[in-house]
Amino acid sequence: MNNKKLILAIIVSVIVIVAIATVAIVLSGNNSNDSTAHTHSYGEWETVKEATCSTEGILERYCDCGENQVRPITAKGHSYGEWTVTKEATETNQGVETRYCNCGASETK
Repeated sequence: MNNKKLILAIIVSVIVIVAIATVAIVLSGNNSNDSTAHTHSYGEWETVKEATCSTEGILERYCDCGENQVRPITAKGHSYGEWTVTKEATETNQGVETRYCNCGASETK
């Protein structure tokens, strides 16, 4: 019986110690009178994802504490070249002109 009482006493002691430590940690993090409040100091914006003609990109920057900020980069929009004839007009059918963007998109008229 003595061994069982000893094991029970040890388990209860460990639980009490963990509870006290947890309360101490929580209370130390909630001290509203702390004069050393952190002020974020973010680094330079870095491109995480380049913007394309049709999709936004992403900029991101970090503080030393690990906090980050994210900002979108506006999609560039297509930059089409000159119109070129891709199908000659005939007496009975209209012709087709096409222009292309560097990304591969095209427009026809």
